[in-house]
Amino acid sequence: MNFNPKNVFNYFRDCYQLDYKEFTINNILSSKYPYKWFAKTKEELLSEKLPIIPYTNKKVLALEKEMALYNLEKKLFYGCFFILGKNKNPLIKDKRICAPLLLFPAKIETLDDEKFLKIEHENFDINRSALSLLELNEELIDKDEFVQLLSDRIHNQNYIGLNSFLEKYVTNLETEELLLFPTVWSAQKIRSFLASDKIENDSCKLPLKPNCLKLEY
Repeated sequence: MNFNPKNVFNYFRDCYQLDYKEFTINNILSSKYPYKWFAKTKEELLSEKLPIIPYTNKKVLALEKEMALYNLEKKLFYGCFFILGKNKNPLIKDKRICAPLLLFPAKIETLDDEKFLKIEHENFDINRSALSLLELNEELIDKDEFVQLLSDRIHNQNYIGLNSFLEKYVTNLETEELLLFPTVWSAQKIRSFLASDKIENDSCKLPLKPNCLKLEY
């Protein structure tokens, strides 16, 4: 191998891309994510197919500095369809599960001194942590087929039919609240649900943002 600067750069780029494909999130509410921000009332970037939306994150300036400083190590994501529940691992102190099923790379844009958020619709990834919570109907589909069909649906931006798709192939979900698309849960509603006793008895809820689904273990 010829170790010229271009080859070295390509090698590290490939390593980074491989790491990126394995990127997972179990709990977006964790303190390890200090720049989290929740859309309010209605999901706009996906449902309305808008190119950008106002980005009202109060920590946006600090976030921009962080992204500039660690532009090769860190990336901004727009998460959708959050699974909520409690982790059964006794070694984990914070047992909350708040895991987005879909992750879209995102960018911050500045227009007339206002901040906006733009996502890359075509370059989404399926969060493996969220995927692992779903119990598939193995008589109808295996995991690889499920991932492919889900990916095709997202590529086609067919979110309206997500309710019936999940109802058909996932055995531990109640999907009726997806019919309210594109309404979203507020951050306060998510935190209140996780703090309540509704998920004490081995049950989970999936506010697959833009709406809610229930996971029953």
